[in-house]
Amino acid sequence: MRGSSTLGGVLELHDVSLLISAKPQELVLVGDVNAVFAPGELVALVGAPGSGKSTLLKLLAGIRRPTFGKLVWTDPNGAPLRARPAVAYLPQELHSASHEQHLLTATEQVQMALRLRVAGMGATSCREQAAALLEKVELGSLADRHPDALNAVERRRLDLATELAGSPALLLCDESAAACDPKTEGEFTHLLRTIASKESLSVVHVTHNLGDLDIYDSVMVLHGGQLAFHGPPDFLTHYFALPSAKELYTQLATRRPDDWHRSWIKHGQPYRPPKEHNLSENREEPAPSAREVKPEQLPRVPGAFSQCSTLLQRRWLLAWRNPPVLGMQLALLFGLPWAAAFFATGDLTRLQEFSQQLKGNVAEQLKENAVFAVNASHGVGLVAGLAMAQALLLAFMASQNAAREISGERMAFEREKQRGLRPLAYVASKVLFLFPWVLVQGAWMGWYVQTVCRLPGQLWMQIAVLTLVNAALTSLCLAVSSLTRTSWRSLPVCLCIAVLQLPLSGAVLSPPETLSWIVRPLGTLYWGASAYLQSMQGTRFYEALQVVTPLTLSPPFLCMLILSSQIVLGLLLTLFGCKIARLGVAWKPYGI
Repeated sequence: MRGSSTLGGVLELHDVSLLISAKPQELVLVGDVNAVFAPGELVALVGAPGSGKSTLLKLLAGIRRPTFGKLVWTDPNGAPLRARPAVAYLPQELHSASHEQHLLTATEQVQMALRLRVAGMGATSCREQAAALLEKVELGSLADRHPDALNAVERRRLDLATELAGSPALLLCDESAAACDPKTEGEFTHLLRTIASKESLSVVHVTHNLGDLDIYDSVMVLHGGQLAFHGPPDFLTHYFALPSAKELYTQLATRRPDDWHRSWIKHGQPYRPPKEHNLSENREEPAPSAREVKPEQLPRVPGAFSQCSTLLQRRWLLAWRNPPVLGMQLALLFGLPWAAAFFATGDLTRLQEFSQQLKGNVAEQLKENAVFAVNASHGVGLVAGLAMAQALLLAFMASQNAAREISGERMAFEREKQRGLRPLAYVASKVLFLFPWVLVQGAWMGWYVQTVCRLPGQLWMQIAVLTLVNAALTSLCLAVSSLTRTSWRSLPVCLCIAVLQLPLSGAVLSPPETLSWIVRPLGTLYWGASAYLQSMQGTRFYEALQVVTPLTLSPPFLCMLILSSQIVLGLLLTLFGCKIARLGVAWKPYGI
C-alpha cells in the first residue's frame, strides 16, 4: 500500500454475491467475494470474458445492489464510516455527459463537474482546480479543445479528469484503454499508478494485459463470477503453477469456477495481501465506534440551488452552441403555424367572409338564409378545427421540447446522482430551461391565430390557455423522458401521446360514454379547446357556434384547473423517474 487517504477510507467486501433469476435455477453473476481495497492501491481485475469483472465493478460503484453480502467503508482502524465516500466510475464506453456534451471544451466539462460536486467552488478556484486535474491526466495543453478534436486516448483521459473532480476515494476503470495499442495501454496504466499513489486513491482497473501486471499492487482473478485469486502479482504464477501469467486463462479453463473458489478459500491464505488477513467471514462491526467523517475530510456537496444553477447554465450553453437543434425549435415555432395557414388559405378567406355576414340575430339569419346557414356551418367547423389544430401543434412542440431532455443524458445523470446530484435540482433545472420555450410557443400561437386568422376573443385568455396546454403536454413528455432509459425509446412514446390526444379529446373516435369520465381528464386537447372556444364568449362567432353546433363545454376555471393538475402530475412523475434507478443504479447508498 502506497500512501494514506485523508478523504476516504477502506472499502471491504463481505461475501458479496449477485444472483439473477434464470430457469431452472438462479444464475450466479458474482459469488461470495471477500476483498479489501485500501487507499493508494492499484488493483488489477482480470478474468476471461464473461467472468464477472464488469459486474463486480458495478457492485463497487453502486450501479448494482448485491443479492447477498455487504460493502462497508471503514477508517484505517476498521471502524465503519456513516458517510459513504465518493466513487468514480469509468465504464467501458466513453462518457457522454449528454447528447450535446461534445459542444463543451475539456476545461468546461471539468469545471461543470467541480461545480456540481464541490460546495463553495468560486470561479477562480474552479479554473485552477480544473487546470490542475487536466495537468494530472496530461491534457493541460489541450484544455481548450472540444472532445471531437481529441483522439480516443485523449478523450479517455478527459473522462478520467472529469471523474476525479470532487476527490473520490475509489476509482473504477473498466478496460479503459482496451481498444488502444499495448504501448498506449501501458501508458494509461502508469498514469493510474501515479494517480493512485499521489492522490492516495484506491484504483481498480479491469485489464486483459496479463504481461504487464508487475505495476499493480495486487491482482484479483475472477472465473465464472467466483474469486480464484487475490494477491500480489509476484505470487500469481506460483499459485497457479504457471510459467507465465499469459497462460492464466488456459489454466482457469481446466477446472470449474466453484472448484477454483474453494481452492482459494482453502489454500489462499499465504498469498493474500496483508490487509486481508484480519478479514474474517464472521467479523462483527463495532457499531458503537462508528464515526462520522469529519467535515474537513470529505468535500461538501453543493446545495440544490447551486446545483440547479450550474445545470441550467450548462443547458443554455449547450442549446446556444447547437444551431441545428435550435434551428429545429425555431422552425417548429414559426414554421408550423405558417404552414397550417398556407394550406388553409381558402378556408380562412371564407371564414372572413362569414365573419362579415355575422350581423343581427344569428338564429334568425339561419332560418331566413339557406346560403348563410351553409356558410355558418362551415365557418363554425373551421373555428373549432383551428382551436383543435393549435392545441395539436402545441402537442408536437411539447414532444420536441422534452422527449430527449432527460433520456438523452440518462447515463450521465445516474453517474452524477451517485456523486451527490439531487434529483430535485436536476428536475428544477429542466423546468426552468423549458419554461421560456413553453411561454414563447403559447404566446406566439395565440397571437398568430388571432392576428393572421382573425379569430375573435380575449387574447390574454387564449395565450394563457395555449400556454397551459403546452406546459401540460411538455411536463407529461418530460415524465416519459425520465421514466425511459434512452431517447430512442422516449421519443416514440411522446409522439404517441401527442397523437392520442385526438381520440382522448373526443374530436376523433370518441370513447364509449361509460369510459368518458375516465378518459376525459387525460384529454389535454379537450380542456384546452374547450377553454379556448369560451374565450370567444360575447362574440358573434361564439353565438353562431352555440346555434349551429351546440357543444357542452366545461367552465374555463375547471379547464385551467385540470390543465394545471396535469402539469403538477407530470412534474411529480418526472421527479419520481429521476429518483428511481433506470440503469440499475441504487438510489440509496448501501453497506453503510
